Amino acid sequence: TPVTTAGYRTQAVSIVSDDANSPFTFTVSGTGSAAAAPNINVKTGSTNLVSGTSSVAFDDTVVNGTSASKTFTVQNLGSAALTISSITSSDPAQFPVTGALASIPAGSSGTFSIAFKPTATGPQNATLTIASDDADTGSYTIALTGNGLNANPIFVPTSYSFANVNRGSSSATMTITVMNTGTAPISGASIVSSNAEFSASALSTTSIPVGQTAYFTTAFTPSNNGLRTTTYTLTYSNGVTAGLTRTMTATGTGVGVPSIALTDVTLATPVASGGL
Repeated sequence: TPVTTAGYRTQAVSIVSDDANSPFTFTVSGTGSAAAAPNINVKTGSTNLVSGTSSVAFDDTVVNGTSASKTFTVQNLGSAALTISSITSSDPAQFPVTGALASIPAGSSGTFSIAFKPTATGPQNATLTIASDDADTGSYTIALTGNGLNANPIFVPTSYSFANVNRGSSSATMTITVMNTGTAPISGASIVSSNAEFSASALSTTSIPVGQTAYFTTAFTPSNNGLRTTTYTLTYSNGVTAGLTRTMTATGTGVGVPSIALTDVTLATPVASGGL
């Protein structure tokens, strides 16, 4: 009988005949070895990862940046070669897999790596799936997690309207605050005004840590009458991508300066004595 399970086995055998001592009974025994088979195990570093249970967390990473890679080791603890049919990430854009494995001999191992490349802020998740011919764990799954960071500057106030100002005169100076409400620091920040009638000083600092602020001052000096408008553009980097921008608008109205025009009038008819 073929061996289906490994281990020590015994069986009593009886031979029945017309012999006076029949039946003749004896015992046979043997130790069975299981058929050669692969046995997959996956780990990162010295940590074994349990399929369907384990999770691997990547470092917080700025949007469009790349985290440090993590190396995954696939071990074959079995007695036959392990065939890997695929290694896939459910979100290959944010958790790309580098390296491929095809066959791992018994008692050997192979490696591949994954990095975290967030395209959005906040928690990001994916599932790593290793498909193989392991009879017990043909689909080995591991959860992947990471957190995307980004700078988020806002203007305080979000817009501003100056009072009416005489043409050629200047308004009182206004201070505008730039606050970083994001999760990554701002660097290389600068501010410009699209309309020279609205001044814009340099920012008080070009680097704004998370939760901190910078400021600039502005004044309105109309050179023309009527409603005037400007856009303040903040240009900055989130540490990975330069040239990011945020804008706010301001308005003001230029008014004419009152004046009296004097005209030299010559009377064509002489004025008579006593009045006109």
